[in-house]
Amino acid sequence: MKKIFMIFLTLAFSMHSYAQPVDATTAKQVGKSFLLAKTSILQQKQALSLRLVYTSPPMQKSADAHPSYYVFNIDSSGFIIVSGSRNTLPILAYSTESPFDPGNIPPNMAHMLSMMALDIQGAIEAEVPATEALTQQWDAYISGRVSLQKATQSLISPLLGGLSWNQRPYFNDSCPYDAEDDIHCVTGCVATAMAQIIKYWEYPTQGFGSFCYVADYASDGYGDYGLQCADFGNTTYRYNDMPDYLNASSSSTAVSAVAQLMYHCGVSVKMKYSPTGSGAYSVLDDYWIGQGEMDARTAFKEFWGYSKAEPADKEDYSNESWVMLLKEQLNRRQPIYFSGRSPDNSSGHAFVCDGYDANDFFHFNWGWGGSYNCYCPVDSLVPGGIGTGGGHGNYSYSQVIIYNLRGENAETSLGWINSIEYINNLNNSSYATTLLLPDTCLQYYYLDGSTSSPDVHAMGSIFNPYSPTFGDMHTDPLIQKNSSYRL
Repeated sequence: MKKIFMIFLTLAFSMHSYAQPVDATTAKQVGKSFLLAKTSILQQKQALSLRLVYTSPPMQKSADAHPSYYVFNIDSSGFIIVSGSRNTLPILAYSTESPFDPGNIPPNMAHMLSMMALDIQGAIEAEVPATEALTQQWDAYISGRVSLQKATQSLISPLLGGLSWNQRPYFNDSCPYDAEDDIHCVTGCVATAMAQIIKYWEYPTQGFGSFCYVADYASDGYGDYGLQCADFGNTTYRYNDMPDYLNASSSSTAVSAVAQLMYHCGVSVKMKYSPTGSGAYSVLDDYWIGQGEMDARTAFKEFWGYSKAEPADKEDYSNESWVMLLKEQLNRRQPIYFSGRSPDNSSGHAFVCDGYDANDFFHFNWGWGGSYNCYCPVDSLVPGGIGTGGGHGNYSYSQVIIYNLRGENAETSLGWINSIEYINNLNNSSYATTLLLPDTCLQYYYLDGSTSSPDVHAMGSIFNPYSPTFGDMHTDPLIQKNSSYRL
């Protein structure tokens, strides 16, 4: 009996060592250290206050079970989510835009959080030891010895800016009316994500063609609302009348302009309408499109004029190449249609990826009225993977995007004229004017006049030309003047 008990203790200790649980106090310190290392929040150092508002359900049903993650509100201005296990990345998400309300989590964000929890659980069950780099990262956050991030590090601020559209109310005023519930059906996350991207480009002024379908999906758990039609080609979309947000004070002109675009996006994907949750496909195999089904990728091309729209699945990419693809799109000022799916493909959610920070966290606009918009990692939460699915965890496996979404009005631009006046700490100054062509708007400037080989005076890259990226050398020049205009 003693031998059996000792074996049990050994196994229990082994599982505990792999799990490396994090308690709420430690998680709070980790979150605070992360935030204070960000120069944009440094001014709040003296007043920064974190308050625990949500603890995820335990990952295992046992006496020593611990949470997958902790959610802390940052004063009243945002939130941060910290992992409950040192086997994974410390920070799972953060926002400086809105606080976290556990009672009103958008379905698409709830889906992402559930996939994060699966990744964390997978790391523990697979007994994946923390890498040395990961251990050092956790130790630095716990001790508070974290280097401040340079303001010059590469990032793309959220491209959608203050655009904060939702699925209801007002946004769905043109959607089918449900007599039983006495309300209009919600727009659906697919339509909302599409509409926000279309509004960003303010393209097309008029759509292409027309489309009708019978919205009878009662057998699928949705409603029966009869014939739904949109004449895209004969509709002028009134972008100037579309504000960043709708509320009770919005004019009827604003409400009708936004609601019409939302409804037309829904029709273009054969939306399955419901007063509580409307659904549509993001990306389908070409076979199903040939059988009369519709998805967002095809709708973007056929009805909205985004002819270069292409799908990509995280399963086909390494973590590094996936991050590179997303950054390349965002560097071109192109928001990305993002979708997540459950492991069994039984459900999916759509939202917009529109920026990234210096930590390679990507910004997501959930289409929930601006609430919960936040930065999250997009690669595996477990460096090196958990040993299944080609080395990727459930969280990163759930990602499918539609990229190359660029309004034709932008695609046909001849390019940009960019003028830069710069100087370095040696007082060497210069002036350059260059032509930046569309889709290749990347130019390197060097104080020695070279554009072919880098040296310590490289300023970095300018793209379109809103996103200057600087190097790490102390002799990097500073921009004195930067101006540009579109041809």
